[in-house]
Amino acid sequence: MNNRKNVEILVPLFNEEESLDYLVNSLSEITSGLPYNFSLTLIDDGSTDSTYDKACRITSIPTKVMKLSRNFGKEIAVQCGIDESNADALILFDADLQDPLELIPQFLAEWESGYDIVYGVRVNRERDSYLKRVTASFFYFIFLKLSSVDFPPHTSDARLMSRRVNQALKSMRESQRFNKGLFHEVGFKSKGVDFVRQKREHGKSAYNPFKMLRYARDAFLGFTTKPLYWSIYAGTAIALASTGTAIFYGARKIILGDAPSGYTSIIVAVLFLGSIQLISLGIIGLYLAVIVKESRKRPLYFIAETNVNRQD
Repeated sequence: MNNRKNVEILVPLFNEEESLDYLVNSLSEITSGLPYNFSLTLIDDGSTDSTYDKACRITSIPTKVMKLSRNFGKEIAVQCGIDESNADALILFDADLQDPLELIPQFLAEWESGYDIVYGVRVNRERDSYLKRVTASFFYFIFLKLSSVDFPPHTSDARLMSRRVNQALKSMRESQRFNKGLFHEVGFKSKGVDFVRQKREHGKSAYNPFKMLRYARDAFLGFTTKPLYWSIYAGTAIALASTGTAIFYGARKIILGDAPSGYTSIIVAVLFLGSIQLISLGIIGLYLAVIVKESRKRPLYFIAETNVNRQD
């Protein structure tokens, strides 16, 4: 009787036809000597190349391939894989393998020792551009200061999650998702594993500056309401400053008989107050947009096709 635990490898795909062979070959090498029943789940997030067809031809490992009806984004594709998983443990990796598959044995060892979540932590970002390193460090610094969740900065998406973690994540149906936050929001015993990120060998990253900004926006909107208070603080500070200024110049008029004149100070004050109001309305509008979107309760994704190779 086979008493081995079932471990599922989840990989979201978007135009990864160039990296797919390398991914599968590397995965077969890493898992071949480990005492688990491994399977592979691939979520094709609306690829426009031959990724899905190529994935359906994989025979070296039991594989389930699901093609989403359009591009919903990586965070949603990951949730689709989580929803479909019933394994004892689910391991998430990106197709570019910059987070090395060699982490799998470490993940499994920590899981067996009692951790429900085991995640990779990048020990350096030397392979990233200077701009990306600076913006990433700034994002994590601000996000961890403002958000309700706490995790080490520079964590990667590569991680292992136990069955009960996956069950908890299945109940989280936000449409604007920041998975790193959600993974830690559920709690449970977790541990980080340090690694050095590799250079991407095949294909090109689908993340552009616009997507990175949207990713950061979703992170802040999903895990902190502090920006809403900033407008209150700014308005209070301006009100106090305005009151103090009015008292000062009123006293000066009474005592000295003069007061500043001219349009420049008035225009500057009006523009400054107007900008604060617009910024405040913009922040409120972003949160209202999230509320409207979530209130619709639309499905997170639609599956167009599914192909299963169980190697029976």
